[in-house]
Amino acid sequence: MLYSVIIPVHNEKEFIQKMIKSLLLQTIKPLEIIIIDDNSTDGTNLIIKKLVKDNELIKSYKLYSSDIHKPGEKVVNAFLFGLEKIKHKYDVIVKLDSDIVLPKNYFQVLSKIFKKSDVGIAGGFLYKKNNNSELVIDHPMDKSHVRGAIKAYSKICYEKIKGLRPSMGWDTVDEILADYYGFKTITVKELKVIHLRPTASLYSNSLYRLQGEAFYKMRYGLFISLLASLKILLIKKNLFFFLSTFSGVIISYIKKPKYIVSKKEGRFIRKIRIKNFLNNFSF
Repeated sequence: MLYSVIIPVHNEKEFIQKMIKSLLLQTIKPLEIIIIDDNSTDGTNLIIKKLVKDNELIKSYKLYSSDIHKPGEKVVNAFLFGLEKIKHKYDVIVKLDSDIVLPKNYFQVLSKIFKKSDVGIAGGFLYKKNNNSELVIDHPMDKSHVRGAIKAYSKICYEKIKGLRPSMGWDTVDEILADYYGFKTITVKELKVIHLRPTASLYSNSLYRLQGEAFYKMRYGLFISLLASLKILLIKKNLFFFLSTFSGVIISYIKKPKYIVSKKEGRFIRKIRIKNFLNNFSF
């Protein structure tokens, strides 16, 4: 499998070295590693410079975007910027976060999966260490979902879905559109990727409002948006998170931000969401 890796980075001096080390130790090496430093201010750039100097596989580029934290949009724009810098012809393009550690056989296992022409997206599972230093799963989404931190796409699938959408919800839309175009998404629970910054630490009330906006942009409609918001209530057991999410939906109906899928794709998304709800309340 010929693969290239893009790593968007913003203030990751605590994690980036461990992440790159795990990537360089892979039993199947990448063609190239593209690091996009998106406005880091904590000294991350100095670490990246040393990494580039020490290994010819690594290239880095500076992106001067907004300092404002925009979940989804900021990281996808950095990835798309990195995609323009790819030099080699690849079979698989990979988007990784910089706060993870990969098992050595990660891409060896994925290479076998991507041999099947109908596989469009694949990845392992994120795990975190608990207070007893034991690895426990850090995967609050559906188990068939590949987390945005460890996304790998076949080139043909990526082109069919017309790339990633710079918006929160991008790592849900990509899998639904892959399904729409006849590609499978495969997760491998045995591929344990250590998440150095646990998912829960990333969430805030404003993020849930943006999640509601993402429901609108994906053309969920009010009813499905309500169901998806209720699922957040059941998972988090926090009424305020539900209210924040659904308020994001209502505000979006007033402000009408740009949709990230077509009407036809939106109909397909609603069909899939209703089907999942009827089967096992899986959104």
